[in-house]
Amino acid sequence: MEYTRKIAQRVTCILYLLLFVLYTNANPFPTLNLCDTCSYSVNKKIAYSNLLISNIDSIPYIIDNLNNHEKIIYNSQYGKLLYKKQRFDESINHLKPILDNSSAEVECIADCHYYLAKNFSKKNNSELTLYHFEVAYNKYTELGKWDNCCIVYMDLGSYFSMKKNNELAEKYYLTSYNISQKKNIKHSTKIAIELNLANHFNKVEKRNIALKHYINVEKEAKKIKKESVIALVNNNIGTIYLKNEEFKKAEEYFNSALKIRRALKDNKGIASTLLNLLHIEIKNGNKQESKLILSELSEIFKMSPPNIADQRLFSYNKIRYYALLGKTELIGKELGAYDKLQDSLSNIAFSDKLIEMQKSFEIQERDKDIALLQKEDELKEARLSNQLIVIISIGAVLLLLIVLGYFINKQRVKLKRSESHLKKQQKRIKQINSDLKTSNLAKDRILSIIGHDLRGPIGGLKELIELYMDMPGYEEEDFKSLLKAAREASTGSYYLLENLLTWANSQNGQIDFKPLTAPLLPLAKNSIDLLDSSINTRNVSFKYDISPAIKLTADLNMLRTIIRNLVSNAVKYSPPESCITISATQNNEETFICIADQGYGMTAEQSSALFEKKETYFIEAGYNAKGSGLGLVLCREFVEQHKGKIWADSIPNKGTKVCFTIPLNIEQPKTTTALHEHTPAMN
Repeated sequence: MEYTRKIAQRVTCILYLLLFVLYTNANPFPTLNLCDTCSYSVNKKIAYSNLLISNIDSIPYIIDNLNNHEKIIYNSQYGKLLYKKQRFDESINHLKPILDNSSAEVECIADCHYYLAKNFSKKNNSELTLYHFEVAYNKYTELGKWDNCCIVYMDLGSYFSMKKNNELAEKYYLTSYNISQKKNIKHSTKIAIELNLANHFNKVEKRNIALKHYINVEKEAKKIKKESVIALVNNNIGTIYLKNEEFKKAEEYFNSALKIRRALKDNKGIASTLLNLLHIEIKNGNKQESKLILSELSEIFKMSPPNIADQRLFSYNKIRYYALLGKTELIGKELGAYDKLQDSLSNIAFSDKLIEMQKSFEIQERDKDIALLQKEDELKEARLSNQLIVIISIGAVLLLLIVLGYFINKQRVKLKRSESHLKKQQKRIKQINSDLKTSNLAKDRILSIIGHDLRGPIGGLKELIELYMDMPGYEEEDFKSLLKAAREASTGSYYLLENLLTWANSQNGQIDFKPLTAPLLPLAKNSIDLLDSSINTRNVSFKYDISPAIKLTADLNMLRTIIRNLVSNAVKYSPPESCITISATQNNEETFICIADQGYGMTAEQSSALFEKKETYFIEAGYNAKGSGLGLVLCREFVEQHKGKIWADSIPNKGTKVCFTIPLNIEQPKTTTALHEHTPAMN
């Protein structure tokens, strides 16, 4: 048989040569002429075009009659043609010798390496495939042929994708894409590269990334009006939306692809898109639309028989359609056809594997080796099956332990949090109890002190009234003296009660805070002038060291209360005929206000404790304390409400100086309540 085939080839070649001799006088091989002044890139296209119209088996004999330069070009293109005809061994035999030919141009060498890589990829020789692709890429890089560089890496991506090595496939696809974005390459090459990248991302279920690249491909394809690519991209975008169960969007893209493919009369593409639309219509329960699509698909498959995979998908959708109609008899019939197609697919897959195995061994020992391999495979499968069972069992136990550990740890964390929360609550309750205890003690103490302070004046007033009633014969001067004493007693009690009411309102949050801007000097004078004359029984004078230019922003009622209480306190501890100085200074941040007397003064411990926590005074004060201390408590609270500070400096037997600050920038509080209009001045 081999001898006969060779004889036939030679006869064909002789006939071919005779035909050319008959039609030309100048050159016996005119169709194989190349351009002497053109580059290799141009000549290889001419050579390939000439080979396409020639008898493929006669070409080697024709090439033998060419000069060395032409022979190199034609052999490289003949190797390419043989690859495309799937005659891989012959292609390799024609390409390999060119690599050793010193006359071959660099681009020709690069092309040979590229097609050698393609041939070896089909023969499943990974080592030689990668080697020749890498050499081809380096040669193309050297020549600046970036289109070819991109195609090499794109083919490498396809090779690893076929090998199901998605990680390396993605690496090479992305490298090819990145080069295409940076370098000036053909528009059609760019589209092909990004389309392959999108298909890869779609295959590995990275749908959002695939969708982005498909949309880019669609835009670029529209620029060059590549309708077939637009249709393919629309169909692929539709499949992504179909997988995402976004049926409305999927249907839009499928209809767009279908419209283009109908215009192109692409029956295979029409069938592919109709199968996708059929899936949606059956899913949506559209019986009439499903019937129409099934009918059209049947007509297409009569004209252009589909491959087994499409037949199987068509059969599967018919089963779904019959289920939609509730026709169980037709479902059973179609299931039989579906099973046969499944068996055919299995047989094809098995045949492909068998061919690949046969190519790996010597033909003379193939049957024996295949049998041995099958036995070995069965043993390996049995071992792997046992190992898999053990691994699954161990994995299940480990998973169970992990889940139990997770829940135990979760419960432990929750328990720890609960304990921490409980401790915080207990601590808070203890603090609240402590605060309540302190507040109750303060309340009891203040009531005791106020009762003690009120008892004296009210008791004295009672005795004065009884004395007047028992002895009505008093002279006018005696009567005035009694009234004066009664007035002093009642005034002290009144201001004490006013202070108590104001303090209670401040504790309940019923005092509004309304800051206004006003000059300080008139306000201070007015506050002191309104003091009852009965308070100043020692003829104490007042000196103002306040610049008329000083203005401040504060709640004026609170500020008057502060000044009055501090001045009345200073009067209480000042010797007769002494002087009280009210002074103020101001800087860029705050106003300093001081009330200084010439009284008995205090020790450092007393002055530092004067404005401490409000309960401290009530708890620690004895019954012999002069006054309840409410006035100073109010001063401290009102100053702090202005975000200021209050303190006392005192020297025994020389006097006391009480100072406080009011910041210049005071913000209005968010919530306010009714203002208690009265501003008492006693403590």
